[in-house]
Amino acid sequence: MKILVVGASGYLGGKITEYLSLLGHEVYVLMRNKVNDLLWNSGISKVIIGDLRDPHVFSTLAYFQIDAVVYTVSL
Repeated sequence: MKILVVGASGYLGGKITEYLSLLGHEVYVLMRNKVNDLLWNSGISKVIIGDLRDPHVFSTLAYFQIDAVVYTVSL
């Protein structure tokens, strides 16, 4: 299954990303800014840099045909 984790650079998003990749899912992450020190990034299929408010991000996500979304962004 292709799963998008929004907010994967945070603690909860990072742990969920790690767990999903260990289960064998294709994990895609969306974050506003690139983070270089992601310890769990070996299981990530694709890192997408952008903002959900940007329409171009949605066309990028549509290209990958994501099956599920986990949204972990907090205010």
